[in-house]
Amino acid sequence: MVPILRAGLPMLNGCLEVLPEAKAGFLAIKRDEETLKSTLFYERLPNLNGKTVIIVDPMVATGGSLEYAISVIKKHSPEKIISLNIVASPEGIGNVSKFEDVLFYIGQIDKGLNDKGYIIPGIGDAGDRAFNT
Repeated sequence: MVPILRAGLPMLNGCLEVLPEAKAGFLAIKRDEETLKSTLFYERLPNLNGKTVIIVDPMVATGGSLEYAISVIKKHSPEKIISLNIVASPEGIGNVSKFEDVLFYIGQIDKGLNDKGYIIPGIGDAGDRAFNT
C-alpha cells in the first residue's frame, strides 16, 4: 500500500484493515498551485520488486501526482500496480490512461476541472478535510 501523503493516509488505514499483512510505503507529492506541476519531497518504500502495489489517493484531478507516483513506483520493478481513488476528473483519467498496465479503480467521475485544476463539483481539499486544517 502506498498512499500519496497526506490525503491518502485515511484510505491507508481502511486498506490495511482489509489486507492486514500488507506493508506500507509512503510518497509525499505536492502540486504547485500555480504551475500544477507535481514534486516529490519524500519517498519511503519497502521492497516492491515483484510485488503488487496499491496506490491510494482520494482524488485524481489533473493526474499529475498519480502520474508521478506511478513513475516512481515503476522504477522499483513491481509485478502489478493498482490505483485506488475515490473521485476523478475526465482530464485526470485522460492523463494517467497512458499507463495501460496499471489498473484504476475510481469510485466516481466528476464533471471536470476548474481553472485552478480542482475537480468540480469535487469534495474540496481531501487532506484538509481529513485532518481538519
